[in-house]
Amino acid sequence: MNKKINILSLEKVFFYRSAKSNFLKNKKTTILHDITFDLEKGMTLGIIGESGSGKSTILGLIQGLLPLEKGKIIINSVDIKTLSNFKLSLISQIIFQNVGSCFNPRLSVENILEEPLKIHKIDNKRNKISNVLDLVELPINVLSRKPKELSGGQLQRINIARSLLLKPKILLCDEIVSSLDISIQAQVLNTVNMVKDELGMSIIFVSHDISVTKYMSDEILVLKDGMIYDQFNTINNDY
Repeated sequence: MNKKINILSLEKVFFYRSAKSNFLKNKKTTILHDITFDLEKGMTLGIIGESGSGKSTILGLIQGLLPLEKGKIIINSVDIKTLSNFKLSLISQIIFQNVGSCFNPRLSVENILEEPLKIHKIDNKRNKISNVLDLVELPINVLSRKPKELSGGQLQRINIARSLLLKPKILLCDEIVSSLDISIQAQVLNTVNMVKDELGMSIIFVSHDISVTKYMSDEILVLKDGMIYDQFNTINNDY
């Protein structure tokens, strides 16, 4: 029997948001309550829930975009609190829903893809960019184009390609197809699955769509009011 290896673990994670009003400045709202789960290496964990249930907050905590106030997050066997955002970006990458706002409209696709490589001082930029374009099935001539010249599906593929340049172990997908036409959604989802298998990554797939999440995931967490309401394996489950 193969031993289970966790690439990510959340242990009793809480997240609070302070009131903006001066009158209520000492009052905090609990956004996440006692969140505990594991992400196994090479697996996809789906997280579903209504708007405001805390799905995106979990991704923000994992990626270091939000401060971890209570609880523990272990990623690649390291406590996230000991990692800088710079080092964390080499382990996990997040893909956001609104691709239109993810890119500088003045930059070419080549400039957009070069940016993370420059930040991390990685050489052979053109070769690495060419490789990730192959992975997401985009032609090399797309590099000279601007975001406004691309379709929503192409932009999301560029978004995925950019997230792969640093070879992360974990991909965090935040409602990545919800703004796309249904005809394009399946293409993007299949691209993510293909990339996962090719690179051996683990994925957290956040969505409000149960059918899409079941298609993508090995296991699903259901969030409600910031708490884990249910958890189940997608195989032979009629949830």
